[in-house]
Amino acid sequence: MLVAAALSAACAGSEQKRAADTTAAPVAPPGPQPVPAASISSPDSARAFYWSFVDRFGASRSQLIARLGAPASTISDTLRNQHDPRVVDSLVTLRYAGLSVRFFVGMGGNEFPTAVSVTDSGIALPLQVGIGAGRTEVERVFGEADYERTRGDSTLVEFLVPSVGISPGDNELTFVFVGGTVRRIEWVYYVD
Repeated sequence: MLVAAALSAACAGSEQKRAADTTAAPVAPPGPQPVPAASISSPDSARAFYWSFVDRFGASRSQLIARLGAPASTISDTLRNQHDPRVVDSLVTLRYAGLSVRFFVGMGGNEFPTAVSVTDSGIALPLQVGIGAGRTEVERVFGEADYERTRGDSTLVEFLVPSVGISPGDNELTFVFVGGTVRRIEWVYYVD
């Protein structure tokens, strides 16, 4: 099974440092095989279950690398802390074939994931809803979208998933459609 990477949007106005791309062998994502959508009782439980997919990658860069190996590339962006502009934090994205995981890295070294993006149909996703799925299939499983917007030839269909961590707010599960089929799926964490 291939794992792949697409870069999620970085913060505007950030300084960007790019590491050289290297070729990485395909890796298999850890965790259980997909669960049929028929086994989930409601759109809300489907959204929560689908969100849990990102837990298989770990809560830090070292856990991700331990599970998937070295990334094909790494991109680091610096940004000013919104609570204290004197503090400079980082967003570090680890890119694999068909998968990218972005981490917030604070000045003190604390880190946590902020976004996961999948673009490879070979990645086994929960509920058998993945790259190549149609809009009807996505809405049958997750219900009516909370938000929809168009960007160029893409339609972004967003579902909110309540945060269960220390930060109250809604996480975003976004399906990006091009020509009526899913081309990218993004899990974006609520971060204050």
